[in-house]
Amino acid sequence: FDLVRDSYAEAAEAAAGILMPVGEAWRIALARDPALPLYAGDGFHPTELGSVVAAYVIWQRLTGRSPVGLPPVIEIGSSRRIELGERAALLQEAAAKANDRFQGD
Repeated sequence: FDLVRDSYAEAAEAAAGILMPVGEAWRIALARDPALPLYAGDGFHPTELGSVVAAYVIWQRLTGRSPVGLPPVIEIGSSRRIELGERAALLQEAAAKANDRFQGD
């Protein structure tokens, strides 16, 4: 995690971009619940749940508002719903904490 984060931070700085600390949010979430299925079967790409964490991180960085307290259901179009249940709070808090750690980046 550290090497990947550092690489992305350097790339964001070089491009005058914004660091989206998704990996840090994953690390925080996995520390609280190591059984979270954030990685797909290849051990690299995100599952749907991992993508939700990424979306929370990106949403906060772009809006400046914490994802904590957002509904535990994500509507995708008119025919798809992701039900997070009790995991919503954990994932939202992980995203917020990761963003707080990299506030100035």
